Amino acid sequence: LRAGLASIADAAQQIMVVTDTEGRVLWRQGNTAVLRRAQDICLEEGAAWAEAATGTNAIGTALAARVPIQVHSAEHFIRALHGWTCAAAPVRDPRDGRLIGIVDISGPASTFHP
Repeated sequence: LRAGLASIADAAQQIMVVTDTEGRVLWRQGNTAVLRRAQDICLEEGAAWAEAATGTNAIGTALAARVPIQVHSAEHFIRALHGWTCAAAPVRDPRDGRLIGIVDISGPASTFHP
């Protein structure tokens, strides 16, 4: 996952984020400038992105609904996130279907087509 998709995220001026089942960021990789901007909104390792912590956002909503979701610009609950668009999907264990985390692509709203 990291080797294959992170370079695509980088080229698209986005970042890839992986969280655990509680919405805590495990790692992120992608465009260097976007990684720096992500720090300004606490989208970094160890940060909590469940809806209870951050309101409506792709990671938290995908975690709560257990389905893929895209959250564009002002659809985010927190105003500081209105310049971002994020798409997230649950990752499931192929053996038993159990949720094991979330994979997310995030970047400036201008880099996405909602």
